Amino acid sequence: MIKKIQVNSVEKDFVQIIYKLIDTNLFELTILSINENQMAMLTQFIFTLYPHESTGPYFLQPFAYIFRGIFMNWLKAFNSTVGDDLHKKQPKDSNLFMLEYALQQELHYSSDSNLNHSANSSRNYRRNRSHSRRSNVNKITYTISSLNDSISQALLNFLLQQRDTTIQYAMQKAVIAQVEIKQKSLIDLTKTENRPKSLKIKFLTPTAFSIRGKKTMMRLPLPEYFFPNLAKLWDSVFKETDYQVPDLFFEWVNQHISISSFQLKTHAWDMGKDIKFTGASGWINYINDDSNNPLSIWLDILTRFGEDMNTGNGRTAGFGQFKVINSFSSS
Repeated sequence: MIKKIQVNSVEKDFVQIIYKLIDTNLFELTILSINENQMAMLTQFIFTLYPHESTGPYFLQPFAYIFRGIFMNWLKAFNSTVGDDLHKKQPKDSNLFMLEYALQQELHYSSDSNLNHSANSSRNYRRNRSHSRRSNVNKITYTISSLNDSISQALLNFLLQQRDTTIQYAMQKAVIAQVEIKQKSLIDLTKTENRPKSLKIKFLTPTAFSIRGKKTMMRLPLPEYFFPNLAKLWDSVFKETDYQVPDLFFEWVNQHISISSFQLKTHAWDMGKDIKFTGASGWINYINDDSNNPLSIWLDILTRFGEDMNTGNGRTAGFGQFKVINSFSSS
């Protein structure tokens, strides 16, 4: 049984609830800043998982696609319509749900492995193809970022009804030790005055983009693929509003954004059923030679948005995850 320990109502749009499991497994569910009335909110569900004590101290197969399957089954169990829609192949020119959520994974290694770094580093992906079952991953953090109220509400309601924190994670059992839920206002991102002259981006997981009219993919995050991809995702939220990316932005990127330096490698990562996703990871330094142009602020808006929502193909399986590691702006 999960027992409600505490309910604090600080403001109208701020609620904190903590749940703890009475028996040996500790489960905490924290809900922060849930506001159903505010436009364009990004809801994040952050799960902390440990291997169940019956299956040893380490995860045998710490792959993001495994948790995506668990997440989709949760939604289908609570709301079959939402779950079925998530299983559908994304039709062309349709937003559906596939554009409206993203999955991110971070692996944590035991202290004796000297590998306490993000699982989404290039170093980890060099190991991923074989990913020894004796890896020292003893904790995984998954973040589901949702732009769709139906997904967010269904997942929240499902979690509130759970009485057991043990889940089947591929070939072993795992324990959900903590769930944190929080919201961010996307409109707040537009309040920036930052006009980057350069942006250093680290692509943490394999990143690739569809090429119109071709079956092959672009496996390098070139400016003309990376920034328009984020812009189209943003516009799927703000369609026909004043917050849409200006039409001029797309051609402006082609003319003024270039690459000054990079260190990239392509990696193939398991997606289940003998399917692999190939893309680039590493870092790129993008240069903006027109930083005084007001369109430059969209580089800042879209990259901060993308840090939560990923970029390119396979965002819902953990691909296209990146972080801005350096941003130099005009004075």
